[in-house]
Amino acid sequence: MPGIKSIGSLDGEVAYLFNKAGIKITKDMIYFGSNKERALEIIEILSQSLSSKYGAKIIVSGPAKEELKVGEKIDLPFKESSVGSAMIASSLCGGAYRDKAEMLKSSGSPISFLKMKRWDEVISWTKI
Repeated sequence: MPGIKSIGSLDGEVAYLFNKAGIKITKDMIYFGSNKERALEIIEILSQSLSSKYGAKIIVSGPAKEELKVGEKIDLPFKESSVGSAMIASSLCGGAYRDKAEMLKSSGSPISFLKMKRWDEVISWTKI
């Protein structure tokens, strides 16, 4: 999903690819193209759609949680991404969330949907 202040989190693999292409990552590359109101709208639309489709509760955490009009707002004593990672692992390994594994299916790769300044240049070698 889009970030509220940026295009989203910058993954280590993405940083590696920029480095491999000889391009130094700058803040203007990361904080490019975000529209806070639109990002909130997209998050709400996707959350409601997935919640309805899979019968899942919407739980919202993080520094901008009060800006969203949907979901139960909670404070977590640890990184929010660790919760998602644990739920995904549980789903894929047949644990408590195994019935949610279907919603993890997608197409493309993680870099298929990333848009940043100079990104086409960075991944041009992957399209040989």
